Amino acid sequence: MYNKKWVTVPVPLDLPRLIIVCSLVLILLASCSSAEISEEHLRYLNDNGWTVSRVLEKEPFSLPDNEESLNELRDKGLNPEELGKQETLYIQTVVLKERCEGKLTALIYSNQDNNIVGAQIVIEDVSPGVLKLVDSTTFMNICKEVKES
Repeated sequence: MYNKKWVTVPVPLDLPRLIIVCSLVLILLASCSSAEISEEHLRYLNDNGWTVSRVLEKEPFSLPDNEESLNELRDKGLNPEELGKQETLYIQTVVLKERCEGKLTALIYSNQDNNIVGAQIVIEDVSPGVLKLVDSTTFMNICKEVKES
């Protein structure tokens, strides 16, 4: 009778493939994480009845220098004069769980001390899609009226 013995042979590690797989895992983990939101901004949204779905990066913001663009900001609920008094401005984008004819996003404008100096709500795929951020109950009532008309 023939006696077979199993012999294990060490397999060399495929280093380039391992590096690629690890890189893809890191990229996937990084894309799944969301940016941080300050307690003040989260409290502001929660106090106004909004629920945060996802937080996007906080970025520097500069006021436009032409009057037409400044008027557009006024029409969308911001006070350019107040914003202009700030040394540095930032804008944080926050995707909200609530919906009104599409995805809702809050834009929070803050200064260098993280104090809120303005806020807007953006309704995706609706024109005009940017309004001053108000409490969710008021906004949803407005949304309901618009849908019914």
